[in-house]
Amino acid sequence: MSDTARPPSVRLRGHSYIANALTPASPITQWLSELDESIDCFADFLVSKPIVLALSKVTVSQSGIAHLIAQLQTRKIHIMGIEGAGELGPELPPVLRGGRAAGPIDGIYRTTEDLEPTLRGRPTQAWFQDDVMFIAPLDESH
Repeated sequence: MSDTARPPSVRLRGHSYIANALTPASPITQWLSELDESIDCFADFLVSKPIVLALSKVTVSQSGIAHLIAQLQTRKIHIMGIEGAGELGPELPPVLRGGRAAGPIDGIYRTTEDLEPTLRGRPTQAWFQDDVMFIAPLDESH
């Protein structure tokens, strides 16, 4: 063994995650009001989920970005990264590059309020028969 201690090994692995992109529009104050009006419909996609703030449609200063992120956090929308911005300070989420849009999410959406009361707060399964969506309790015994 040599006199110099060997540093501990550090493991670094790549991970990829699916995140929804939130794209503000000008004027941002009006966009936030519209977001407030529709947030209940999109809560399953926004609240406490990985969200990328896509700034391609607005011009915002670094302090404006910080203020917008603070406004989103009050709505329990947490930004994991920012697209469409130049270099930002360390107090803001990282700038992301190279992401690709997956397109809009197509499908039928149900909120908790739409479910039968006996299905709320427990694992469920969903399937289609023709054009009808069925939701039932998940059989956890298997």
